[in-house]
Amino acid sequence: MLFLIYNRLSLQLKNINMNSKKNIHDKEHIAFEKRYWLRISNVCNNCCIFCHDSNSNKDTYFIDKKELYPVIDNAFNAGYKRLILSGGEATIHPDFIEIIKYAAETGFNHIQAVTNGRMFAYNSFAQSAVINGLTEATFSLHGHTKELHDKLTGVQGAFVQTLKGIKNLIDTGHCIINIDIVINKLNYKNIEDIIKLMSGFGIFEYDLLYLIPFGRAFENKNDLFFDINEALPYLKNVFEYSKNPLYHIWTNRLPAQFLENYENLIQDPIKLHDESAGRKLMFEKYYKTLNLFCDDKDRCMNCIYYGICNKFKDYFDIIVNKTFNKLAFNIYNEDLKVLISSINKLKILETTHSIFNKKIKSADKTDKLILKINNIKNAGRNSLLNFNNIVYRINHIDNDFFTDNYSGNFMVELNKKNNIIILRNLNLIETGKKKYSFYLPAFIRLSEAEKEYSNVMEVFDNLNATIYNCALCLNENGIQEISHDLNYDIINDGKINLRLLTDEYILNDYYVKSLRCTGCMHNDICRGMHINFIRLFGFKVLKEIE
Repeated sequence: MLFLIYNRLSLQLKNINMNSKKNIHDKEHIAFEKRYWLRISNVCNNCCIFCHDSNSNKDTYFIDKKELYPVIDNAFNAGYKRLILSGGEATIHPDFIEIIKYAAETGFNHIQAVTNGRMFAYNSFAQSAVINGLTEATFSLHGHTKELHDKLTGVQGAFVQTLKGIKNLIDTGHCIINIDIVINKLNYKNIEDIIKLMSGFGIFEYDLLYLIPFGRAFENKNDLFFDINEALPYLKNVFEYSKNPLYHIWTNRLPAQFLENYENLIQDPIKLHDESAGRKLMFEKYYKTLNLFCDDKDRCMNCIYYGICNKFKDYFDIIVNKTFNKLAFNIYNEDLKVLISSINKLKILETTHSIFNKKIKSADKTDKLILKINNIKNAGRNSLLNFNNIVYRINHIDNDFFTDNYSGNFMVELNKKNNIIILRNLNLIETGKKKYSFYLPAFIRLSEAEKEYSNVMEVFDNLNATIYNCALCLNENGIQEISHDLNYDIINDGKINLRLLTDEYILNDYYVKSLRCTGCMHNDICRGMHINFIRLFGFKVLKEIE
């Protein structure tokens, strides 16, 4: 018995140490890892009262393995090395073992199943799965007692079978085990009890899933949805486990503002791509119906995907009505003279983006046009940076930028190199502050934000000029939002690219505030700071202005 316990513990520790998940860069590597999710059926042997997929599971089916094999081949050839099998319940597929075996023989070195675990209660099934290539299993466990777990899963005896399945897989000595827990009104007081129970099995990795208003979760919303402020003291007890090097806690869809002091637990925004992919069919129907089936106030107020849905509708409106709010162009060396000359005369401009392939009218003559210039050195500076109707948005400046005499209006990016030059020239910026403004860029990767935000807090403390994308509590000249570019690639060929749409949402719209911000006089007009700024500096940098 002691030998088995040692094997279980060493296997789980090997997994934790191998991934080094406490380091933000390694956590990012895991979040960005290429994983191929393969749904092999929509049939499930549980009937969870919070199931998000029940709306789409009216027609039950198992996908034939002959249809799955080419998909597995294509995924591997596309560079994926990690395969995740899901359902419904993947393990009840009649060819589950054969699918695992085929994936392993194809070359996948990591094969994972997301499961309720009941089939693994049959020891021969558990042994066969591991022998044929299963390397990881994520078990869904939602209660610490059979009464609670069985009530939530809708099946008597599910708790006992799931625990037996966990034990059988651990006993193989060759399978990593982790736990998914869906937080709801019935179990939020017992999440820590589940962790204590599973710790006895040598399991130290947990993903806390927040409810979203789909399927039976929405049908049973009165029984399941909860006031997170009331649940927070219990959840904080669980968050504290993340400070123990033995444990690793993930969160899934949990609103970031409730993770103050635990910002390392904020879900990487890149995971929103999984949400986009999971709603692809819903958006495809929108082209025909002009309606999202879930579009109502009760759902939207509880859904993390609300902002992306709105952005989808905005871009769809652009496709249908050819509407444009702002014009912005990327300017490079060879095109600079032509484009600026056209803009100066307020002539019709031409975009090279393939969606339109035609000339579009310029912005209203009273508006300033924004031109993005990557590097000031390439801008033909003396003759081409002096048009007063243009705001030049510049990514990279040089040491002489603030001493040169330009009559244009400049919006300078705050980044690692620029920040050093800015701090050296604070007096010059002060005397010409009507000409200079600044903006804080956003980044999809936390590691890139960590690099480029070097010295940015010192800039906030000392710079007396307009700063876009900055909360007023960080700089009294902060302005909340900069007019960002219309990304024509998102609507290429008359269809919306969900991957690019999600990237734009992350970069331009994923801003969060502290719960304390409700006491600030600017709360109604402030959207907070970008999600990766908060993940890096913490909510503590936001101060209420009374």
